[in-house]
Amino acid sequence: MIKDLELSIKENEFVVILGPGQCGKTTLLNLIAGLEPATEGKVIVDGKTITGPNPSSGMVYQTTALFPWLTVMGNVEFGPKMAGVNKKERRAKAQKYIDMVGLQGFENSFPVKLSGGMQQRGDCQGLLQQSQGDAYGRAFRASGCADPVHDGGGD
Repeated sequence: MIKDLELSIKENEFVVILGPGQCGKTTLLNLIAGLEPATEGKVIVDGKTITGPNPSSGMVYQTTALFPWLTVMGNVEFGPKMAGVNKKERRAKAQKYIDMVGLQGFENSFPVKLSGGMQQRGDCQGLLQQSQGDAYGRAFRASGCADPVHDGGGD
């Protein structure tokens, strides 16, 4: 249960949500992404009340959701490809986020050839989705992409 929470996050601010197991961290993220309805009160993101899946958010989970048969580039550009974005545009945008998370040089690598932390960073579809402000992609983003500096990941 989350009670009496007010949270303001500035643009480009990095936020960490810490707490013991079962304290509501995932629930909070799901509420922000619109994946769970608030039972009381309301969730407001960018001045808009969230009543269902929020197309300007996405979720990057601890367990990666990479397609094993696609390369890093193929995975990152999958959502835009399914949304009909032309190859040149989606490739340029995907490359921007691949570079952002430190995977340049691994664009043609398959997930099985990446470390766990690299796989986590390769699952940065949410960043690309958020930049589009559209509902395509595999998940809704409510947290940042995995740490682009450290090769860790998850709890």
